Amino acid sequence: MDFRFFTDVEIGLCFYNVVIMMENEPQQTKPSLRLLIVDDNLSARAGMKALLGSLTPKEVVPDFYEAGNGQEALQVVEMIQPDVVLMDVQMPILNGIEAARIIKERWQNIKVVILTMYAAHKNAALSAGADEFLLKGCSLDELYTAVYGSSAEENNYTRRKEMEQETKNNWKVEGFGAYFQQMSAGGSLVIIAGAAIYYISRAWPMRPIALASGTIPDGYGALVLSTFGLIIVTEIILQVVLAIGAGSAVKPTVQEQTGSLKANRNASYVLVAGILAVIGLLFVDFPAFCMANLAMVSLLFSEITKFASQLFFYRKAN
Repeated sequence: MDFRFFTDVEIGLCFYNVVIMMENEPQQTKPSLRLLIVDDNLSARAGMKALLGSLTPKEVVPDFYEAGNGQEALQVVEMIQPDVVLMDVQMPILNGIEAARIIKERWQNIKVVILTMYAAHKNAALSAGADEFLLKGCSLDELYTAVYGSSAEENNYTRRKEMEQETKNNWKVEGFGAYFQQMSAGGSLVIIAGAAIYYISRAWPMRPIALASGTIPDGYGALVLSTFGLIIVTEIILQVVLAIGAGSAVKPTVQEQTGSLKANRNASYVLVAGILAVIGLLFVDFPAFCMANLAMVSLLFSEITKFASQLFFYRKAN
C-alpha cells in the first residue's frame, strides 16, 4: 500500500475543506439589525423604512421587514425573531397594543417601540410591555434613540470623525481653491491701494500750478498712464505668482461667484457716485484739474471697493 498516496489525498482533502469553509464563511462583517415595521398604511411603512435607512449607523446593516397589522406582525416575529418592532396602534384585525402584549409575553428580548399619533395610548402601550412610546412627528434623535438604543450624537461620533478626516483630505482640492481666490483679491486690493497712494502723491504737487493756470498741467497725462501701467504690470505679476504657487487653481464656487457679483455691484455704486459728482461739477465753475482728479480717484476707489468686497464675501463663503 502506497502511504504517500493517501497522505497526498488527505492533504488535498484538507485544502478542499479549508476552501469550502472560507467560501461558506459570511463575508459581511458588519452586524445585522432586523427591523420590523408594522403599520396598515403602505406609504407610512415605506416612508419609515427610508427614514430609518438614512439614520442607520454606518457600522450596522439593517434588514427591514413589514407587516400590515398586529396579526401579520406576530407571524413575522414568529419566523424571523426581529431585534426591534416599530408598531402603530390603530390597525385592523389586531391592534398594536395587543400585538405588543403578545410579543413581550412570548419574546421578552425583542424590543417593541410603539409609534402613534395619539398620546392617549401611552399608558396602555407601556402597560402592555412596550419598551418605548413615540408620537409620530417626534424628533429624529428620539426615533434614533428608541430604535438603536443610544443617542444619535453618540452613534454618529465615528461618522463625524470620518467626515472631518475627509474634509482635511480634500483641503487641497476645495480649501486651497478658496484660499487662492482670497489671496488674489487681497493682493489686488493692496495693488490698487498702492496705485491710489502713488497717484495722489504725484498729483498733489501739481495742484497749485493747475489752480493758478486753470488748466491741466503738463505731465498729468503721463501720471495717469503710469498709474494704470503700474496696476496692469503688478496685477499680471501677482496672478502669475499665485498661479504657479497654486498649480491648477480650483474654479470658484457658486457662493464665491455670487460674492464677486455683489463686489462688482458695490464698485459700480462708488464709480457711479464719482461720475455723477464730476457731471455735477461741470455746471459750476470748478477747475478741470480737480474734476479730472475726482474722476481718477473715483475709479481707483471703486476698484478698491470691489476687491475689498470680494475679500469679505470670499471669507464669508468659506
